[in-house]
Amino acid sequence: MRNRHALNRNGGYTLLSAMMALAILTVTAALVANVAQAVLGDHAYQTTERKDILIFFQQINDELAGGKDFASSDRRLVFKEDGNTVDYQLIGTNLRRSVNGEGYEILLRNVRSVDFQVHPNDVSISLTDAEGRTYHWVVLKMVK
Repeated sequence: MRNRHALNRNGGYTLLSAMMALAILTVTAALVANVAQAVLGDHAYQTTERKDILIFFQQINDELAGGKDFASSDRRLVFKEDGNTVDYQLIGTNLRRSVNGEGYEILLRNVRSVDFQVHPNDVSISLTDAEGRTYHWVVLKMVK
């Protein structure tokens, strides 16, 4: 009889012990997430900015590849594509794009400066964001 009662007492985990383990796991996961955000928070912001600018460079690369009659001036790039005049211009801290002078779309925000250089076989772009980081991109023009 004594062995029979001993088996019943050591039957396994109770609901209370499982709930306690789950609560401890939840609190630990929340603390780890907060510490990771505090440590990596600034780095995550920089990565987002770089992705934003990288997407801009990829989009302008596709558009410039089919363009012609390129001209650049102070913070501005103008060219023709499919019979339309496309204009990229830095106004304040926003880099904007307009087609045929009608309306505009904001492509990038918080831009300190942009420099477009038109060369015989390429267009180079230097862009500096509000935090002083500079990005460079070169687009090869289609030569016919």
